Order: sequence, then C-alpha cells, then structure tokens
Amino acid sequence: MTVILLIIISGTDGMFMLYWKYYSRINTHLFRISKVFVVSLNLILLPILSVSYSKRHRVESMTWFYKNDRNARFMLEDSNKENDVLIPPLYYAGHYFSTLGINKTYTPDSALKAVKEMQEIERPAYVIFWQAENIKARVDSLKKRFPNMVYVTTIEPSLIDKTLYFLNPLNDNHQAFIYRLNLKMD
Repeated sequence: MTVILLIIISGTDGMFMLYWKYYSRINTHLFRISKVFVVSLNLILLPILSVSYSKRHRVESMTWFYKNDRNARFMLEDSNKENDVLIPPLYYAGHYFSTLGINKTYTPDSALKAVKEMQEIERPAYVIFWQAENIKARVDSLKKRFPNMVYVTTIEPSLIDKTLYFLNPLNDNHQAFIYRLNLKMD
C-alpha cells in the first residue's frame, strides 16, 4: 500500500511541474479549483491509507494461529491455481515451518500421502483455503481424504482490499477459510 502514497505524492509534484511549465497557457481559475480538489483529496486519503494494509486475509489468518493455536502447523489449499500457492507470512504465526500447498498439480491425494508419511509432530492440524472461488467443491474434495475436517473461521479481506477490487476487479481480493483437520492416521 505504500506505493499508493508514492503515486499520490508523485502526481501532486507532477501537477505543479506542469503548472509552472505551461503557466501562460493555463486557465488559472480552473487550475486553482483543481489544485484545491487534489490537495483536499490527498489530505483526506493520506491518513487512511497510511495506517492500513492490503492482503489482510494472509496476515490475519497467521495472526489467528498466533492467538489461538500458536504451535499448530497447517497446509494451504489453493487448487484454483495451476502450479503455485501463496506463501503465508509465517512471521505473524509466531513460528516458521515448511507448509504443504495443494494446487492443480499437487493434488489432495498427494497431500494425503505426504501427511501419512510425516511424523506426528510435523503433521498439519489445519488447512487454509485461499479464495472463495469453488470453495464448496474444494472443501468436499479435501473432506474425502480428511473426513474429520471441520470449519473453524473465515478471514475477510480489508476495506482497502474491497475498495481496490471494486476499482479494479483484477486486483486480488481473497478470503481465507480455516478448517481443523482432526487427523486420525492409521
């Protein structure tokens, strides 16, 4: 989000540079109105944008683990993606560990096999579903492999994320769904 502040400052600076360069050809009354509008808008948005952050679903899901189950391990489910998974900011979870990431290439069957081969202390206790797209089918697919999985909570995107998504639907605006696995391995 700090890049937005840079854009605001650069835009204001650029506006004044253009003003002085083309001073003789500018309608001064219109420019004065524009200047008041831009500066007022920047002064209103600057404090709001300065203290907010985007990608809230990623940070807050890790904070949830820090507050509720600090030493829990988890795996990530993002099967809407082909080959990659969003890397969680583990700093906010309070500890670092390797996470399993389920996508279209690394399937739920692969994850089940990997979990069965892990030592009990390394097994994930939770799964985080990034994005709400196809969530029912994704949860059902994982429940076939982990039948004791239960819903815990949903982490919503921030107001800034929702606003940016409204302005540009290509901007990522994800929810995080946390489920407890309740593993009982043979």
